[in-house]
Amino acid sequence: MLQFLLSLSLCLTFTATAAQPSEQPTEIQQLKLQVQTLQATAPQQQEDIKQLQQQTQKLTNDFAVFTQVSSKQLDMQDKRISDLSIYIAFFGILITLVTFVINLGTYFTAKGRAKQEAEEISKKWFADNGSEFTDEIDKLRNRVSAIQNEVEEHANKTKKKMDEDGQKIAIAAQLKIIPSDPSLPSKPSDEDLQTVNDANQALKSKPENDFTAEDHFVRGLNEFNAKRFDSALISFEKAIDIADTVPVSAVRNAEFIFARAITLDMMNRTEEAVKLYNQIQQRYDKETSPDLRDSVARALVNKSVALGKLGKKQEAIELSEYIARIYGNDDDPNLREQTARAIGNKGFTLAELGKEQEAIQTFEEIVKRYADDPEPAIQRVVANTRQLLNELRGDNEPEAEPT
Repeated sequence: MLQFLLSLSLCLTFTATAAQPSEQPTEIQQLKLQVQTLQATAPQQQEDIKQLQQQTQKLTNDFAVFTQVSSKQLDMQDKRISDLSIYIAFFGILITLVTFVINLGTYFTAKGRAKQEAEEISKKWFADNGSEFTDEIDKLRNRVSAIQNEVEEHANKTKKKMDEDGQKIAIAAQLKIIPSDPSLPSKPSDEDLQTVNDANQALKSKPENDFTAEDHFVRGLNEFNAKRFDSALISFEKAIDIADTVPVSAVRNAEFIFARAITLDMMNRTEEAVKLYNQIQQRYDKETSPDLRDSVARALVNKSVALGKLGKKQEAIELSEYIARIYGNDDDPNLREQTARAIGNKGFTLAELGKEQEAIQTFEEIVKRYADDPEPAIQRVVANTRQLLNELRGDNEPEAEPT
């Protein structure tokens, strides 16, 4: 490389000399001298460079040896540090276990001491306050006993009232609804009205969701007697609905249907009423029970009245004659009453048709047949029949008392 520099210098020198031969002779000489000097010292510099290279190679070898030795020493040091870390961790765990055992022992010792102290404090407190505490317990016992007595007394009163209310409802439920018969005007007795009213009052303390079919029937009776036919109809329909899911006797079921039919009739929904009268007949016409026979007879009598209201007067007369044939010879008081009512409705319908003589003969038949009958209901029919006879004959005899 040094030779390259010398050659480059010479070239530059010659170039400069050729370009300016007469202007710079002194500078050329100086350059020549420098070149000669460099040429003289070049061998020595090459020797120095060689020595430096040898020293560098030695240093490199020494550094490699040092690196290997240092790496081994570092590895040994890391191993020692790792071993030391394991020892430290082991001693840490050991110290933790010892500390736990000491704390556990301290806890149980403190717990036992605290328990003993608590027992001593409790004994001392009971010793100091035992009598007062016992008095408080006695007072509480007496108070609890008094409350129990009050609860039992209230329960007994409630049960008694419920029993009384239940009896009122049961009695009212057995009452029959009394229809409005244009030929034989009638109304419930004051006693029956009061019975139904009392039962209805008893129902006010009972949730309607707990009502039985009989409860709804009693409420319907009360509404019917008050001429609130819309609400009466709702109650009777509820009674029928419950009877379909919670079976009742055939007699009660027939009475529920009959009450609904009578209510529809009073609301001038007569055709619907006639369908219900037919339903009772179809269901129970073959029954031999006196109560069911009475239910069927009542349905037929009221059907004959309904047919007259619908203008089907000849059908009404024929149905009345059918009732008299079927039940006329029966000794049952209820059936005798229905027979008398059927004959009376026939006479009333004949009078409406202008057949007064036939109507008079029909009414006279009732008086002759049932004048001596001991049943109060039949005597009311006889009294009303005599009143109609007086009106038809134009007699001045006193009118019969309405019932």
